[in-house]
Amino acid sequence: MSVPEHKKEGRESEQPGCPLCGSGDTDHLLGPVSRRFASCRECGLLSLAPPERLRPEEERARYLLHNNDPSDAGYRRYLQEFTEAVCEFLDSCGAGLDYGSGPVDVLAQMLREQGYAVSAWDPIFASEAALLSGQYDFVLCHEVMEHFFQPAAAFEAIDRLLAEGAVLAVRTGILRPEIAFDEWWYARDPSHCSFYRTQTMEWLARSMSWNIEYADSEVGIYVYRKLRLAAPSVVSEQ
Repeated sequence: MSVPEHKKEGRESEQPGCPLCGSGDTDHLLGPVSRRFASCRECGLLSLAPPERLRPEEERARYLLHNNDPSDAGYRRYLQEFTEAVCEFLDSCGAGLDYGSGPVDVLAQMLREQGYAVSAWDPIFASEAALLSGQYDFVLCHEVMEHFFQPAAAFEAIDRLLAEGAVLAVRTGILRPEIAFDEWWYARDPSHCSFYRTQTMEWLARSMSWNIEYADSEVGIYVYRKLRLAAPSVVSEQ
């Protein structure tokens, strides 16, 4: 659930404008609990004002409150909704990474039970650096991207983990037009600081050169595929 930006860059190293696309064309608004946000007109991201963010120790305490019990049937059903949607896109013979696995890597455990080779990485609870040094056939971000302080840096880091043709499967709450942001339960979580519209998910695909293979904005599940580089053309000598 947690993400590494605050550890790597520090809370003071803020980029001007939208933290996803860099645009300065933003509107300021109040969300639930009077937290301050900026809404980007270019990519659609809603980002929490930096002074409103939790500090690392507060983040960790918040994540430990989540019920990630692998024996909890309700939690497993929730994760199963994700796995059933994305498994058809995963390489059953490939290597995968659960990126931002949280205190307990239940998602990775469930996929291992189905025969997938999945490692789990988390900057707070499972920060094995070697797991970020290679590339994977698929990367999973289940309820993770809403925690990104600096989403541009986070998605660039994820892109480096993806081999050509690899899959990125994500789940997050999507701010759909019928949802009133200032009343949205998802924006009440103090650890949630980045919120995405369908516009944002589509912008992300274009920006990162990922193809959208599957999209369900109702449940917030998207599957992207990293495009393969075109093979260089061979020019024969005359």
